[in-house]
Amino acid sequence: MSIEDTSSTQLGTAAGEDPPAPAEASLGEAAPPPSGAVRRPTETWDGPPGSGSRPALEAESLRDGSQVWLGVESALTVVRELGRGGMGTVYLVHDPRLGREAALKVVRDPTPDRVERFRREAEITARLSHPAIPPVYDAGQTREGLDYLLMRHVSGRSLAERFDRYHERRVRRSRSGRRMPVPRDLLEVLVKISEALAYAHSRGVLHRDLKPQNVLLGPFGETVLLDWGLALDTSSGEEVRSEMVGTVGYMAPEQARREPVDARADVFGLGALLTEALTGRLPAEGETVSEVLEHLRAGAVRRPSELVPDLPPELDAIAARATAGDPAKRYPDAASFGEDLRSYLAGLPVSVYRESPVRRVRRLLAQHPTLVVAIVLGLAGATLIARARAWERAAVIREAQSEVSSLRRRAAQGLGDPLGHAWGLLTAGRRWYALAPDDPDAKRALHVAALRLGDLALESGQWTLARRAYGEAAGLGINDSLIGAKLERVAQHEAAEVEYRRERIELALEVVDTCEEPPRAALDELVFHGATRGGLRQLLRALELAAKDLAWAEVRLLLGQADLAQPKDPGLLQLNEALIELRERAPTEPLLKAHADALAQARARAVERARAQGLQVADYWALLALRQREACVDSLRRGAALIEVLRRLVRLESAQRSVFHYGCFVADRASALAAAEVLVDLGAGRSALGPVEKYGTDSEEARAILARLRERAR
Repeated sequence: MSIEDTSSTQLGTAAGEDPPAPAEASLGEAAPPPSGAVRRPTETWDGPPGSGSRPALEAESLRDGSQVWLGVESALTVVRELGRGGMGTVYLVHDPRLGREAALKVVRDPTPDRVERFRREAEITARLSHPAIPPVYDAGQTREGLDYLLMRHVSGRSLAERFDRYHERRVRRSRSGRRMPVPRDLLEVLVKISEALAYAHSRGVLHRDLKPQNVLLGPFGETVLLDWGLALDTSSGEEVRSEMVGTVGYMAPEQARREPVDARADVFGLGALLTEALTGRLPAEGETVSEVLEHLRAGAVRRPSELVPDLPPELDAIAARATAGDPAKRYPDAASFGEDLRSYLAGLPVSVYRESPVRRVRRLLAQHPTLVVAIVLGLAGATLIARARAWERAAVIREAQSEVSSLRRRAAQGLGDPLGHAWGLLTAGRRWYALAPDDPDAKRALHVAALRLGDLALESGQWTLARRAYGEAAGLGINDSLIGAKLERVAQHEAAEVEYRRERIELALEVVDTCEEPPRAALDELVFHGATRGGLRQLLRALELAAKDLAWAEVRLLLGQADLAQPKDPGLLQLNEALIELRERAPTEPLLKAHADALAQARARAVERARAQGLQVADYWALLALRQREACVDSLRRGAALIEVLRRLVRLESAQRSVFHYGCFVADRASALAAAEVLVDLGAGRSALGPVEKYGTDSEEARAILARLRERAR
């Protein structure tokens, strides 16, 4: 068990807090680490590991059969070091080809476990597309062989600093006898974090290391959730081992007890952040790390009201439900936690607190201040109330209009993140348009903001965001022909990306076919580009073709042909294909039994012919393996590589048939049992029996697979 400090792994920190580094520094000469004390030490247990733009090609310049090499090597200029963590070092780099700045994370002390976890972070983060999760531009290895992850750079300060400032002011005011109001801005940040986690959970990803240091707050309202190095992909069937992962004080009790976790572990982290936002303390504390862990394992978690009295009871109830020691008593997911916080901010009742009648009346009165004024000043009459409401509405509209103008001026100055400016301008434009839908200026402001965000998203390769932004502009009825052309351009870029991924998969498969042992880089390429729906379908088709080639090898052997010619007996070919389709569906049918008997006799004759020719074979499968290695080398190599890729990638039921087909035709015990293990991981226990029973169940590997099936059945 190792302890690492990950409190400085944010991808963006304030520029004024880092010591300047030479502008021409390279990755081989990293900038010195930042000086000064860290905000607070955080002990983190590390668990087990689990393209740039291409030059446009003229279609008429390409000939049929010619090779196209995609990807251009480029050098990134290191501007300065942004921070260091337990797993990697983050640099601010400049891309001269695209003229943009980015955050480059490079693995530190590349041990095998750390490199594996780093690559898993790249794979998981690349699949997550959410405004609160930094997008991945590229991932791979530098020329020096260091694994890297290139992401969008976001400037700002960590949530930990915001917590410190708020509680310093709270302590000062409490000493003077004044009460600090509830930090609504911090609650809004927690709502955004819960939304990002709810999205990640919907994709089967758990963060497992929530803490203030991993939340970055930008200068224009951005909230970014960082450091997915300890994330767990639950959709892959990945299980937690005996090591603890997470940060002491924020990890859930089941993490401290080394038990399997689900989305409720991240809900505990949200509750710990809420408790710290309200009190400046953590739900479980102690003099030493061991003492904190003992409290967590025992479920000894304190409510915020036990630390600071006079807190709003709704917030105290939300935090207590999120940090319950028993996972069954917590919120079931991050979305439910965020919904209750959002209801509190809107002045609505929350699901975990039952209001008293007096408090309900107070809340309703607070929600309707104009009604209170009408009751107190009843003699003023309906006219005065109507004028007050009209003045209030006009003031809010003027405020929204002023916000749009202010954001436009900031964007024109070119300071900060252009995409962040565009997000803020679109949000302000929506607010103005919602308040004054009949105002043509409000409609025009929303149209311009949506177009600006769509253009920036299109330039940065975020096609989904671009389509949504252009779609919002299209609904306003202003210059729809221009928006239609932009949407068509987005569709072209999406199609080009799909084609690019298809070509990269084909190139990686060609490398696999030509190598005795598939290179790790080729397998990583297949995993990276096969993570999409289209890429996964392409990998499954390749596996089906490999299995089909192996099935043809069996037919040729049964017909006594050693060459690659088509079989002369179509009836026997049909018999073989019928057995493939009907073997498990109806094993007791008389016709199928006759087919099975005929096939068994044909296999026995094939062995006899081989022995008559002087071949040293013990049984039919040894003969088939010999013929396959002579005639289907590419299919064998490709099938073995695809099984390894699918073990890491496949999440769909459509893969079961392809893996079963391959496992039943490969004449190699190890490959067949590997296919059976993948089927067990996919939950297809009955299909896994086919490859296992092909070679008998007396081997140690086969018995291990059968034991796993029996355990899952219980």
